[in-house]
Amino acid sequence: MRLYCVPYAGGSASIYNKWKKGLSESIVLNPVELAGRGLKFSKPLYESIQQSVDDVFDYIYRDLPDEEPYALFGHSLGSLIIYELYNKMHEEQFRKPIHMFFSGRETPDYKKDQVYYHLPEGQFIDRIKEMGGTPDEFFENQQLMDMFIPILRKDLEMNETYTYEEKPYKLQCDITILNGAEDEGYILDCAEHWRGYTEQGSAARIYKGGHFYLFEGSMHRVTSMINQTLTSYME
Repeated sequence: MRLYCVPYAGGSASIYNKWKKGLSESIVLNPVELAGRGLKFSKPLYESIQQSVDDVFDYIYRDLPDEEPYALFGHSLGSLIIYELYNKMHEEQFRKPIHMFFSGRETPDYKKDQVYYHLPEGQFIDRIKEMGGTPDEFFENQQLMDMFIPILRKDLEMNETYTYEEKPYKLQCDITILNGAEDEGYILDCAEHWRGYTEQGSAARIYKGGHFYLFEGSMHRVTSMINQTLTSYME
């Protein structure tokens, strides 16, 4: 089974390579690169969620072998992208994922009171530091910051200006909702809201850590859960 993983705002697909040692050999890890970073560094940044969805859809359409089952994993902004990706697949009558993992984000209809993408440079950098997940050395390298800040700012704009449109159908696959217990963006009823988005089964998992729990101390617990979830479809 293939597992397509979409990263968070400002993130590169390569972050998911940390999972390789922990995933079952029967699961083909396939991180999806977004425009403006990694192998797609020269590609222009997306102006909207729909542009990112169209790009990811085209990649999966070309990459996925006929009749091979697959699952989708998204973290933070990636969760929103895979949700809208499912809707794109529905419209294109493309075969649906067997499972979807929504990590580190509220449901698409949830509107945050605060936005950060337009903050002045100093305040924007302070906000990045508050979110965690970025090593201190990064902020001491002006060249890296000059390259990374515009990507993150554009990703946050895409995320924070997204407008939810209610669909006449629900997801037709099982879902898992994941969060870090210390994530400032975590809300207690987040999982319950996500459950209302599918007509199939759902499970919720809370892990020790903040917003980037899945790449830090709880990484092995996360990959173990993914193994158990996806291999159950192959038995």
